[in-house]
Amino acid sequence: MKKFFGILTTALVLILFPCTFTKAGELKEVFIEGVEDMSVEEASEYIANYIGIQPFNLDELTGITSIACDSKGVSVIINTRSNLGVAEEVGVKEVYIQHRKEGSNTFGSIMVWDVCYTHNTNDTLYMVGYNVKDPVIGEYYRGKQSHYIIYNGVEYSYYTYTAEVHFTGK
Repeated sequence: MKKFFGILTTALVLILFPCTFTKAGELKEVFIEGVEDMSVEEASEYIANYIGIQPFNLDELTGITSIACDSKGVSVIINTRSNLGVAEEVGVKEVYIQHRKEGSNTFGSIMVWDVCYTHNTNDTLYMVGYNVKDPVIGEYYRGKQSHYIIYNGVEYSYYTYTAEVHFTGK
């Protein structure tokens, strides 16, 4: 069972962070710790909550956003897919990183890109990611973005937030 979770976790990390192989080893140990005694459903939910995956599936579009942190920083991965076929545009817009201090219920927002839209044209899938520069130890972070497609001249969009992560610097 432990080997299964190790493989599942490694695959998930490599999908979400394909260019950061050193993080996969670090995150694998955290994910495996304590899941041996869980059912597959409980372990899957634990892993999804730990790395902040927030999926949604609509008739028009599907999206997954995830957030994770390690000792070096905070990373967000965004995936948008057109369920209608090849779209004129598929992407994200209004991308923000939000942060709040411990004990506060209010998030501050910082726009991630100067250009509000980032997308692929004549495609069905768009993936993008970003890292938070100089996160503050002790603060909580989450991503906020709008997934969108333009299909046959009609725009479909959906706002999402990632789960929040607590940056401890460890």
